[in-house]
Amino acid sequence: FPFDERTENLFQKGNNLVTLFDELQQAGFKRIEQETFTFEYPLNSITAEDWIYLIENRLWTLFSRENMSDEQMNHLIDYVNQQFQSPNGFHTIDKQTIIRCYVD
Repeated sequence: FPFDERTENLFQKGNNLVTLFDELQQAGFKRIEQETFTFEYPLNSITAEDWIYLIENRLWTLFSRENMSDEQMNHLIDYVNQQFQSPNGFHTIDKQTIIRCYVD
């Protein structure tokens, strides 16, 4: 994702699977399976305006007022605009993890 360094660190911190697995086991799940998929967005399929809309509307908890001040949000928006102006364009590759939990 086109995140500045601060936002990327916050994003990675929230994606700690080891902590999540520990919490799921403590909640009583006996078997936990994980499968990760890579999804590549087609080049130029996402615009700067699309990303800025998600950020400004605080779509993810990552963008909540508890995690990001207005000043930090403005910095991130400036960063997104710079990334989309780069001569290489912007290319997003995302990894999604599916977690299946069983109590048996």
